[in-house]
Amino acid sequence: MSAGTLCGDRVVNRGGELLGTVSELLLDVDRGCIAYVVMAYGGFMGLGERLFALPWSALELNVERGWLILDAERSTFDTAPAFDKQHWPSTPDAQWHRDVHRHYGSIPYWD
Repeated sequence: MSAGTLCGDRVVNRGGELLGTVSELLLDVDRGCIAYVVMAYGGFMGLGERLFALPWSALELNVERGWLILDAERSTFDTAPAFDKQHWPSTPDAQWHRDVHRHYGSIPYWD
């Protein structure tokens, strides 16, 4: 599977409710792994869209349906670390990474 095939895929919760779509994959080049899936949510035609870095370890890939499953409700994103297309985290510090993993209840991939 190529990484590009994931872009545009749906992110749903266990109930099949649409949470957003995959916008990008963030790699940890030093460790040679996918660190995060960037999920786009909300907005209209890309305007006002919020982006969320979802830990790869918090997601389950459903190849048959072509989507990713996140064990979360929509309300999870009310308080989730977010950014927009013009303001990506430039150099997230260790605390940002820990906060993201804690928010989604996932074990940091570097542990």
